[in-house]
Amino acid sequence: MHYIFIAFIFLFISCSGTKFLKKDDYYQSYNALENNQAQKALQKLPKSTERNTFITSMEKTYLSLISGKPDIEDLINYSKDLDERVRFSVSRELKTFFYLETPEGYYASEHELILLHMFLSWGYSIKGEYEKAYVEAKKSSNLLGKHWSAEGRFDDPFLRVFQAVLWQLCGHWDEARVDLRAAYHMDKNLRWAIKLSEQQEAPEEIIFLLGGPGHEPKWDPSISYNPLRGMRNVRFEGKGKKSILILQSQSQKHEFHILPASLPWYERHLKRDNEIHELIRDSNYGQLAFATGVKNTFVVILGTTTGIIGIATGVGIIGASIYYAAELKESALLGIALGITLIKVSAEFIGDTFDYAVDDTKEKLDTSSDYRFVRFLPEYGWLNRKKKNSEPLILFKSNPYLKKTIPIKTLNTGNKKVIIDFYADTH
Repeated sequence: MHYIFIAFIFLFISCSGTKFLKKDDYYQSYNALENNQAQKALQKLPKSTERNTFITSMEKTYLSLISGKPDIEDLINYSKDLDERVRFSVSRELKTFFYLETPEGYYASEHELILLHMFLSWGYSIKGEYEKAYVEAKKSSNLLGKHWSAEGRFDDPFLRVFQAVLWQLCGHWDEARVDLRAAYHMDKNLRWAIKLSEQQEAPEEIIFLLGGPGHEPKWDPSISYNPLRGMRNVRFEGKGKKSILILQSQSQKHEFHILPASLPWYERHLKRDNEIHELIRDSNYGQLAFATGVKNTFVVILGTTTGIIGIATGVGIIGASIYYAAELKESALLGIALGITLIKVSAEFIGDTFDYAVDDTKEKLDTSSDYRFVRFLPEYGWLNRKKKNSEPLILFKSNPYLKKTIPIKTLNTGNKKVIIDFYADTH
């Protein structure tokens, strides 16, 4: 009975929800991608009023592309006139950064804006519209290579290799070589990239795999100078295993080169968010924290008061039963039992009310649930190259525990110079 009363209290003073998609809304889609089912992940994308926004258009386009479908129309329509909305800013921590203010009020981060043009270039190339693919690749390349400041500008070795692959996909090897060199200068472990950039002629075939179902936010309520900012702090975690992949072609096996992780994208995204949303988000979050605290304080007070009244009533019943025991006889025992039961139920009610208030406060202040960003983006990637032939390519994953390789996927190359595919790499 006391659970019903707690629910009534919550209903009485509950706050209204948001219309934006939350983490739980993506459960089915993310779970499908985690199990290497890109097509199913696309089908299971949440249906809501948040359609044709920057975030949903990017997510739909990416899942379409890794499913082998160049369904880029939504992103094409959305991208019109967006270049005029790009803003450049200066901050103490990031030095310089850029972002995109979308019509619906979302501030797209640097890697998201760059990937928008990359996805369009990728889609146009699949369609055979190579001139349009070149234009979009040029836009993403400009955003990666702009030197409006020597300090603090955004650049990334993973995106540079991805950019090189897209250059080659639309037939521009010389531009691809530039990005491969840039990737090596940022990460000296990519020695294969500098060697590949030294080739005058393009490889006959490049295989590029995107790995991981995408980083997800986790609540990290760390203590910081600004307590509100600490309460809304989140960190990102990926589920990809960064496995060693091996390519078999014509009875020969070649190990894939693994690319650096994309986690720095999200770390910078968080810092950028703090820079441009500091006053607004702290204000909104502060209001939510205050409202949640007031509401749950009221819940605890009301629940405790009700419980105390119940306990006092129980004590009174027991006292009266003992006082009139001689006259009441058997009824006195019943009264004592009733009083004890009422005291127990009232005490449990106080405890349950407090637990509910604590859980509700945590849920309201856990901003990882509704943190806004583009989901599903790759956590890292692999690259390999080989001589062209008509044989199917078999991908193997190295299993260090079984000390053997396990076949995971077969690729049909056809006459493609570049193959881009996806592997979740979660099991």
